[in-house]
Amino acid sequence: ARLGKSLVLVAERDNGEIIGSVEAFTPAFLEGKAVRFWNASLPLDTYLSALAVAPGCRRSGLACALVESVEERAWSAGEGAVSLQVDELNTAAVALYRKLGYSVVGRDRAVTTPSSNALVSQLLLGGVKERSLLALRKARPTPEPAAEEEEEAAPPAPGRLARWLRRGRAALAAWVSPIDAHTQGR
Repeated sequence: ARLGKSLVLVAERDNGEIIGSVEAFTPAFLEGKAVRFWNASLPLDTYLSALAVAPGCRRSGLACALVESVEERAWSAGEGAVSLQVDELNTAAVALYRKLGYSVVGRDRAVTTPSSNALVSQLLLGGVKERSLLALRKARPTPEPAAEEEEEAAPPAPGRLARWLRRGRAALAAWVSPIDAHTQGR
């Protein structure tokens, strides 16, 4: 059911070690499905569901590159926004998403348990936890007005992902060829 309706990008080192990943779902995939803890009054756009970067690779630009790659694909597909949820206590993630232009559009409370069995959760796994989730959203940027002729003749600056790949820190498995072909044509 996910084929063609979800996206998983993986960043790996030259030796194959996976150092980051991101998963996103399209509105077509999400239609008719309940997203865990999502406030039903909020629009469900392309949904960024999982972003992970290996601890030794954090603060390198990899998380930004992965999110921006999802956004580029969403904008290319004509989507109007990308949305996500994040635990309000995850201040590093909240700061990252705000830096990338995401705004808080809602807040939800979620009760989670480590096990579906309440007795097991309470006695063995620390019990029920209440979390506060922020719903964040970034709208598709509006096109900039046409620049002067000299500026139009200059090739556009490569995206952060292309710059990151050229620096040789990682390659996105299964996406390297389309990305390289895209950036070489600029």
